[in-house]
Parts: sequence; structure tokens; C-alpha cells
Amino acid sequence: MFNPLNFTGPEFLIFYFVLGSVTLFIVNKIIRKHEIPRNPPKIVLDDPYEIAILRDGEDEALKIATISLISRGLLVLTDDKLQTQNEEAIAHARRDIEKAILTKFLKQGTLKSIEGDLNLHGACLHYRFSLQDLKLVPASSDYSYRMKWIIISGLLLGGLALAKLGIALSRGYTNVEFLILLASGFLYFLYKMYGHERTALGDQTIEDLKCLFMGLQARSSWIKSDGKTNEIALLAAVFGIAALSARNFPFISSFLPKPSSSSLDVDFSCSSSCGSGCGGGCGGCGS
Repeated sequence: MFNPLNFTGPEFLIFYFVLGSVTLFIVNKIIRKHEIPRNPPKIVLDDPYEIAILRDGEDEALKIATISLISRGLLVLTDDKLQTQNEEAIAHARRDIEKAILTKFLKQGTLKSIEGDLNLHGACLHYRFSLQDLKLVPASSDYSYRMKWIIISGLLLGGLALAKLGIALSRGYTNVEFLILLASGFLYFLYKMYGHERTALGDQTIEDLKCLFMGLQARSSWIKSDGKTNEIALLAAVFGIAALSARNFPFISSFLPKPSSSSLDVDFSCSSSCGSGCGGGCGGCGS
């Protein structure tokens, strides 16, 4: 009778690696199938701040809105201090998120204070609801569906590893580091699958947007910090703040994270490539 617990150490590690990889692949496919409709709707995203939230969350959208306000002369950045030009500037703001930022900085504050600000996040709440309605970010039902499969696969992989670990220790073997590392890695990847802040359709939409606006990215060095068009916010929303030209926007270094010696970023989006059809699920994105 087939019993992987009877395998030798190296044999079991190979078996466990294959089993874990196949399990992750299958769970990812199941979740993606659930989160991408057979006939995806035509999604119209014409607000750069909504796109920014989809790509990287509320804090990213707030930073991009701040950059837009600085480029339009409504907000002043001195070192790492922000202050609204004057009270009349609020009337010139185009969206609620911009008005919230200008109101906050009527009294001078630090750039870092934007992050995690509950009042500013409240101004982004309608974007989050809109993205949920479009099935681009997970609702509670999506998280519940993910959780079901994460628990099943976690019990399989975690239980098997614990059983083999117990057998090894009972027989006096202590060289179990590779098994612990492998099991921890698989469980971590499952956790990342559960917590991913976009649905599979959201991942696909971001890839479609990047394809759709490749031309805008190609001429990024020509985009000036004059606030006359929506291109500044749109470019940063789709490709990130680093896509803005440091020559034309010398102040953006204040918005970029300090480089770290090492980082780990796991993404199970498996999004469609540009070759699969730019804008396939995102017709009319941007303006």
C-alpha cells in the first residue's frame, strides 16, 4: 500500500515538494476560476485614484493625489513638510480625496502622516466599494471561498509534514530543517493567496491597463509638472510613482521607499500577459 510516510528522508522531501507545488497550482487555478467570470464585464476605470487603489491600496492613491496637488500648485512641499497653499485651494480640488488632503494640510504636517490616516482613508471608501462591485477586489464572500480551499490544502500539507516530523523525531532523526522550511514555505504561500488584495479579475485588469497605457509610459519624460492634464496622476496610478520622470518631478524622491538590502514579494496573480489582448476586460480605461 502506498504510504509516503514510509519514504526515506530525501524521497519524502521530493514527494512533499511535488505535492506542495501541485497543491498550490490547483488551489490557485480554483480561486482564479471563481474570481474571473466566464464572460468578464466591460470595466471602465476613468479615475486615476481608483486605479491606484486597485494596484496598491489607499496609501498609494493618497500619495499620487498629493503629487497631483503639488504639481498644480495647490499644495506646497518643503523638505518633508506639506502645507495647503491657502483655503481657496480646496475649492479648486477635483475630487473628494484631494479636498480631504488639502483640508488636512491647512495646518502644516509631515508627508509621512498621510499613511494610515483614517480621515483620508475615509475619503477613499467609495472607491473601495466601487472596486468590490466590479469584482476587482475581494468581498467577504471571496475571502470565505479562498479560506475554504486554503484550510483544506493547509491541513493536507501541514498535517503530512507534522506526521513525518513526528516519525522522524521518534526514530532519533534531528535533521528535519529542510522539511520544516519546505512546509513553512508552502503555508506562507497559501497565506499570501488568501490575503491577496485583488481578485484574479483585478490582477488581469491591472495588466490590461499597463498594456493600454504603454504609450503614456513611453513618453513619460515629456510629461511636465504643470498640472494641466490628468496624465501625471494616470501614469503614476497605472505604473507607480517611480514611472514619473525624476528630472521633471524632482520632489518624487520623497514619495519613493528607501531601497532595502533584501525583499520578498510573492504574487500569485498569474495575470494574462499583454499578448493575451490589452484592454480585454478593461475597455475605456482612463481618458
